[in-house]
Amino acid sequence: MVHACAKAGEMDKAHHWLHEMQERNLKLDVVAFGSIVNACAGEGDVAGAESWLEKMEALGLSPNLVLYNSVLNACARAGHVDKAMHWLQRLEAADIQPDHYTYNSIVHVFSRAGQPEEAGKWLCTMRDVGLSPDVVTFTTVIHGFGKASRAATAETWLNRMEDSCLHPNTATLNCLISSFSRSHQLDRALFWLSDIRARQLQPDLMSYTSAIAACVRTGSSTELVEQLHSQLVAEGLRPDRYLRSVLRSARGAQEAKLQIH
Repeated sequence: MVHACAKAGEMDKAHHWLHEMQERNLKLDVVAFGSIVNACAGEGDVAGAESWLEKMEALGLSPNLVLYNSVLNACARAGHVDKAMHWLQRLEAADIQPDHYTYNSIVHVFSRAGQPEEAGKWLCTMRDVGLSPDVVTFTTVIHGFGKASRAATAETWLNRMEDSCLHPNTATLNCLISSFSRSHQLDRALFWLSDIRARQLQPDLMSYTSAIAACVRTGSSTELVEQLHSQLVAEGLRPDRYLRSVLRSARGAQEAKLQIH
């Protein structure tokens, strides 16, 4: 019952049945607690996931790597560096060997928290212990540097990724388009947009939105903006609310220029 309720997202019922088992002195196992820990973590309830994992330990049950990773991932998605590092230490203290998913969560939390240098160091640590960073690992580091407006460094990490015989995907290259857009470097943003196609990948809405935003930030003519807009529509993409606001901004700026002249 606990597992079924937790899987269905009915956390109150899952808690009820777990307490019911305790009151009836029924045997509680890793599976029962794990269902709730995983469900809390999946919903982004870091405090709940931590609490149930601690209750599990208090009863003498030993969490496995999957459960520690689940809590670590929830901490990473929430950007809680201190909590993520705390659970990494707990994992290691339990003589459990961190795996690929563990390190990806640590890389993620530092990237999300605006500490891309630390994210990069953990990628290197991952490699030092004999684990292979994947496309997600590198993309997370690239995203971190991009978000910090360090586009050139993000580009360097893309080179390192390719030196590792890994191929970037659209999400990876979108990080570079977005970063150069923030840095007001239109030529580089457009280069990486065209590079997506050169790699036989498909640009998505984020690709075009970042490129169009670069046009607006650099005061480019609406002709280029409209050209990019036409391309995305021709590819079956539909502007979302944010892109529509960017397009209005570009068109409004052009009208203002015409009125001045």
